[in-house]
Amino acid sequence: MASVLEARGLIKDYNQGGTSVPVLRGVDFSVSAGEFVAVLGPSGSGKSTLLNLLGLMDKPSGGSIFLAGESVAAAREDERAALRNR
Repeated sequence: MASVLEARGLIKDYNQGGTSVPVLRGVDFSVSAGEFVAVLGPSGSGKSTLLNLLGLMDKPSGGSIFLAGESVAAAREDERAALRNR
């Protein structure tokens, strides 16, 4: 079954006081059509960061996000907004 959402090598770092703080390090996964998934983990493990990236609310520091096979990680803000509206 084809993936409707896929992450490959997803990385997210935040800058805190001039220091890079890694939050996600190389996350890989895919979700197929009709599949239900849950994101579980302890507080501070990056769940909200991951969902913000997958929901196109934020851009990753590295890696790729594919929506229906199309790369969207580097999309411009107006393109990400249009995808969210769809």
